[in-house]
Amino acid sequence: MGVQIDGAMSGIDTSALINAILTASAAPKETLETRIDDYEDKQSKLTELVSLIDTMEDSLNDIADLSDFRSYAADYVENDEITVTVDGDAVEGSYEIEVTAMASAAMNVSNTFESQTDSLSETGTLSLTYDGTETEITIDSDTSLADLANEIDDIDGLVSYVMNTGDDDEPYRLVIQGEDAGADYSITIDETGLTGTLLAMDEVVSAASAQLTVNGVAVTADTNTVDDAIPGMTIDILAETTDPIVVTVASDPDAIEEKVQTFVDSFNAVVQFIDVQSVFDSDEGIKGAFVGEGSVRRVNSGLMELVTSAFDDLDQDYNALSLIGISTDGDGKLEIDSDTFQEILLDEPDQVSDLFTDEDGFIEAMLDKIDLYIDPYEGSLEVRKDSLDDRIEDMEESIEELDRRLARLELRLRKQFTAMESLLGSLGGSSQYLGAMMASGGAA
Repeated sequence: MGVQIDGAMSGIDTSALINAILTASAAPKETLETRIDDYEDKQSKLTELVSLIDTMEDSLNDIADLSDFRSYAADYVENDEITVTVDGDAVEGSYEIEVTAMASAAMNVSNTFESQTDSLSETGTLSLTYDGTETEITIDSDTSLADLANEIDDIDGLVSYVMNTGDDDEPYRLVIQGEDAGADYSITIDETGLTGTLLAMDEVVSAASAQLTVNGVAVTADTNTVDDAIPGMTIDILAETTDPIVVTVASDPDAIEEKVQTFVDSFNAVVQFIDVQSVFDSDEGIKGAFVGEGSVRRVNSGLMELVTSAFDDLDQDYNALSLIGISTDGDGKLEIDSDTFQEILLDEPDQVSDLFTDEDGFIEAMLDKIDLYIDPYEGSLEVRKDSLDDRIEDMEESIEELDRRLARLELRLRKQFTAMESLLGSLGGSSQYLGAMMASGGAA
């Protein structure tokens, strides 16, 4: 910035004049900054819209598969012997369940010892076979009961530790357990390779499979969680049953409606957001971020088209949401007529399921449509956000160039006004000199 001379000779407030010129010249900058603010707000609202649509997409993916859409409930008398849960693959019907044996893992316990850290009196080789694999452990004169437990514990599938029974004389016993339940997972222990006092391992719990019957049919399982006997049903065994337990599996329309309601709520959130951001009232000075946004209008119309469409390729009576009690209100939001929905769901469960989950049904069409909008690379909303990015970047560059021009203009103006004041100063000096000369000549 040059030296400021505010009217030293001219009496003009040159700084104020320069500032006025710069302010007038900077008017385009204010316009650009306002537009950047508008674009950034638009971009922010588009990001929010994409997030809401993404949530709606998640709600559809959660019920896109038939097994996820369907819901069943297991009804039975509460007891201490079994618990039953069912999922969307369940088969409706009545099941009489009896448990005659629980699954168990093998457990072997040794003779008693005075110390777990002193060396064992036996030496040689101890052989253990588990799950078809034989392992030999060498016991020498330095091996203690705790050492042996640690070595066995390193064998895949086996757990070993020293138990303190609290006995006054010989409280310590070696315990070897299998990690897997089921009759196929017994532990074979061969002590014939040892000399001295033997461990004398004793099987206190035998490896056994769970034994139960379902409607009179025998079922065997390696664990006490039986999840592959009946489609969609998991039976957790807690104890052997004293009497048959009857489990009734039936469709759960309330649970299905709740899943659909989750989608409806997410859809309505999208519609509400678009409506709010599309409000324009010149009298009140209100202009939503989506006013004039063609990309958003196309999203809104595309979604509305699908929720009101009939899916004729399904070739069934109930081929539209409106036919099963899901319709739009005056604001374009969805609402469920619970009585109608559940009535049709109970009468035609397969048609309702197909309307949502069939490849020619509603969810597949909606997911394809959503992808057109929010695909991270080609989605129309993402493309629009990128376009706004480019515009903002261009305007920021324009502002930077304008700032440089204004700086050059200010420097030039200050030089010009400084030169003017200097010239006026020189002219003033010459005038005074001439005046003095003329006054001197007249006196002579």
